[in-house]
Amino acid sequence: MEHRGGRSGTGRSGDSSRPHPIRGGRAISSTSSIGRGLGSSPEMPSFTLSSSPSTVDSVLGCRGRGVPVSPSDPQQGAEQPASPQSQVGDASSSGTPAWGTFDPSTGKMWIKPVGGKEFLPNKPVKKFLKDQMFRNFIHPWASWTEIPQADRDVWFKEFLGEFSWLPVDLVDLKRAYCFKASKLMSDRFYKLRTGLGKKNWIQDEVKAQLFERWATDEKFIKKREQNKLNRARMDGPSYAGGCIPFSEHKRKIADKGEVPADTIHWAAFERTHSKEIEGEKRWINTKSQQCAETYQQLTQERDSQIENDPTSSYADNESLFIQAAGGFDKKGRVFGMGASASELKSSMKRSSGSIGSVAPDDKRVKMLEAKVKEQQEQMKEQGEQMKEQGEQVKEQGKMILELRKLLQSLMKDKGTGPPPNGDGDTDGDPAQTAAV
Repeated sequence: MEHRGGRSGTGRSGDSSRPHPIRGGRAISSTSSIGRGLGSSPEMPSFTLSSSPSTVDSVLGCRGRGVPVSPSDPQQGAEQPASPQSQVGDASSSGTPAWGTFDPSTGKMWIKPVGGKEFLPNKPVKKFLKDQMFRNFIHPWASWTEIPQADRDVWFKEFLGEFSWLPVDLVDLKRAYCFKASKLMSDRFYKLRTGLGKKNWIQDEVKAQLFERWATDEKFIKKREQNKLNRARMDGPSYAGGCIPFSEHKRKIADKGEVPADTIHWAAFERTHSKEIEGEKRWINTKSQQCAETYQQLTQERDSQIENDPTSSYADNESLFIQAAGGFDKKGRVFGMGASASELKSSMKRSSGSIGSVAPDDKRVKMLEAKVKEQQEQMKEQGEQMKEQGEQVKEQGKMILELRKLLQSLMKDKGTGPPPNGDGDTDGDPAQTAAV
C-alpha cells in the first residue's frame, strides 16, 4: 500500500527504499505500519519540554475526543515511542508568552490549549493537523480510535516538535490534540461522502474500502439513520461562526477593545448565534433566542436596581449571561460558549468568585459618580441660597439700625423718650440714660 507521508515505506512501485514523493513535510518513520515507534530516524524533530521525558510518556494515549487511556490499555499494543529530550528555553520562567508569536530560541510558534478542545492560535494548529493527517492516512480507519495507539503517539510527538508550549499545558495539549484530530477526521469523512471539499487527500483504494465499510457496516448504518432523525428535529443550525471557533471570535473582540470586558462573551455569542437576514438580526435557533431574551431581561432588571440604589450589590454582565444560558452543566459547559466555558470556570474559581458574585464595573462607577456630583450640586445651591439669605438678613439689619437712629433723633427733638428695645424696655438705651 502506498505511503502518504513522503517517508520510509512502500511506494506504488513497491520499492521500499524510496520515500513516496507526496506532499512534503517531515517524515514519520514506521516499522510494520506508519508510526510504529520513533526508532533512530534523524528526521524526527526535537521539541520543547523543560520537564523530564517521562512527563510526555505519562500523557501519551487518548481515545477519540481527547479521553486519555491508561498505560495498560490493550490498544497500545506496540512498543511505546522513545521520549523526546528536553530542549525548552526559559519560557516558563520569563512569564507567559504571547500566543502566536515565535520563540526566538527555537524559531517555533507559541501555542496554548483552550478548554481541552481548541488552541491559541487555532489556524496554524489546524493547518498542521490537516497536513499531518493527509500525509499519514494510509489505512481505511473509520474513526480516530481505530488508528493504532503507537501511531497516534508518534503523530502527537511530531505535533509537539512543531510548536513551542509550556510544560504545564502538556496534558491539555494532548487532550486538545486528540479532540481536534478526531473532529477533523469526522469532518473530512462527511465531505468525502457528500462529495464536498478536496478528494486528493486520500488514496483511491483506501477511499473505496471506506465506502464499502460505510455501505455494509450495520453499526455505521444505524448511527447514520439516528443522525438523520436528530437533524430533522433541529429547528436550525447550532452555530453561525463558520469554521472559526468561539474562543477565536472572543479573542478578536477582546483585541479590538470595543466592548467592556464583562460583555465579551455576550458579544461573541451574538456574533456566532445570529445572522443578518434582510437587514434584520435573527437568532439561528429557538434556544439561542431564549438565551438572548433572558439575558436582556436580566440586564434590564439589574440596571433598574442600580438606578434605584447604586450602592446595592448586583451581578455583572458575564454572570448574567451564564445564568441566562442555563449555567454550568455537569461537564462544566455553558450553552453557546464552546471550550471557553471551562477556562472561564477556572478563572472564576481562581478569583474566588461565583456566578452571582458582585463586582464593580464601569457602568456602576459612572452612576455612583453621577449621584455624588448631583448631591454636590444640591449642596452648592443650598449654600448659595443660605449665603443670599444671609446677605438679605444683613441688609435688613442695617436698615433697621438706620431707622432706629432716625427715630431716636426725632424723639430727641420732641423731648420724648426713644422707643423700647427688642426686649420691651429702655434699659441700656443711651438716649434714655442721657435724659434721666
